[in-house]
Amino acid sequence: MKCALFLFACFFSVTVYAANPNLDPVNSVPSDNATGVAVDADIVLVFDIDVVNDSSSALIELYDDSDNLIESFNANGPFTFGGSNSGSGTISNNTITLNPGADFILGTGYYILIPSGSDIIDQATGDLVTPVTSPTTYNFTTASGEVSPVPTMSIWGIGMLAGMMGLLGMYLRRRH
Repeated sequence: MKCALFLFACFFSVTVYAANPNLDPVNSVPSDNATGVAVDADIVLVFDIDVVNDSSSALIELYDDSDNLIESFNANGPFTFGGSNSGSGTISNNTITLNPGADFILGTGYYILIPSGSDIIDQATGDLVTPVTSPTTYNFTTASGEVSPVPTMSIWGIGMLAGMMGLLGMYLRRRH
């Protein structure tokens, strides 16, 4: 019996896959919890294995930090998404790139959800992507848009500076 089992292992190659594809928020762009994200940035979701849309029910949702749905991306082909706000998305190997239809708002937080039953699957096995149902799994914040104040001088300040320079000039002339 041991010999038969050994021979089986010798002649057959077995590939083991993870149970379901998982989003890798740390290697996605922007990375999870990123701050200072540009308002015109694309979102690049990275998964641990290659993925593909299995049907038109594949869905990814983009929300702001007030839980307002900003855009939903529905599959319109095995490797493409159409956004509800004129955005788009593409799949290439283990990445999904989302291009929202409108720029983000300065100083606002955003998060991605992939609802349970969304037909984004492992390209090799057909296993469904593990759902992303928590706003804290993958989120980011755009740049604040605050502009550092530029030092300015009032007319009064300019007059005072000119007066002081004049007095300094007179003092220096008298010393020589």
